[in-house]
Amino acid sequence: MIYYLNLGFILEQALIDVTKTYIDRLHLDSVYNNFHIQVVNEHPFAHMMIEDNTRAGDTFPSVVITSHSDSEVPDLANLMEVCHGVKFTSQDFDELFESATRPKTIINEQTGETEVVRKRDKSIVRENVPGYVLIYDEERINKLKEIADSRTVGEEPGGIYGVKIDSRRRDNISVEIWCENDQLKDELYEHLNLFFTCSLDRILHEKFKMFDCAIFGNKVSGERSSNYNFDFDVLLSGSHITFSVDYNVSQIILDTEIENITTEIFWEVINHVKTERT
Repeated sequence: MIYYLNLGFILEQALIDVTKTYIDRLHLDSVYNNFHIQVVNEHPFAHMMIEDNTRAGDTFPSVVITSHSDSEVPDLANLMEVCHGVKFTSQDFDELFESATRPKTIINEQTGETEVVRKRDKSIVRENVPGYVLIYDEERINKLKEIADSRTVGEEPGGIYGVKIDSRRRDNISVEIWCENDQLKDELYEHLNLFFTCSLDRILHEKFKMFDCAIFGNKVSGERSSNYNFDFDVLLSGSHITFSVDYNVSQIILDTEIENITTEIFWEVINHVKTERT
């Protein structure tokens, strides 16, 4: 039996998460007490064109973060993908799926400290890691775990063997800032440009370690002014920031017919993939 595990990453969702946290820590809703700053992936213009009752005052200021294109990292385009043999025990499966969630936290308004959210029984509330794509069939995974456990010999845990193929990807990120207030737009631009330039690389690397995110020499570029929109009966001022982020994604191909890791494991798995009947 062949089974695929895809370890994907929707970077723009991760960027929404860390940018919202940054704005919360700046207490910008308190500083600009007449405005609630929205950070979204879906462009507010699309909603305003479809929804007749949408008001600009309820929609702006908005920070729109999207990935407008992605590709292989140019410097690595001519290199082969990194591939190696893997063994998955029952515990490995459990740890992999647990890595797709994290303890839910909130910022204490009085102390400014980050606090873990707990249930009434004091157990920790967990939430999905933003952007982490790990979808699986629980029934099939339980079957794989049974097979893995059946191969246990003495103290050596049994496992399912296969290959893990890693690929390095680059997303080109677009950040739009739209406000009715031109001064507010300029100040939000400055807040966000500083965050993306000075802190984002470290924060992404710490919060999403499994994807090894990096900005490196991918410059943060921007247009503070000269963007306007007149389509919704109000004058909207816009700013634009762009940058690129590199990160890892992986595909794991597990093959229940293979019972150990050899130097030929990659070709064994690929041959089984080719001949497997649907």
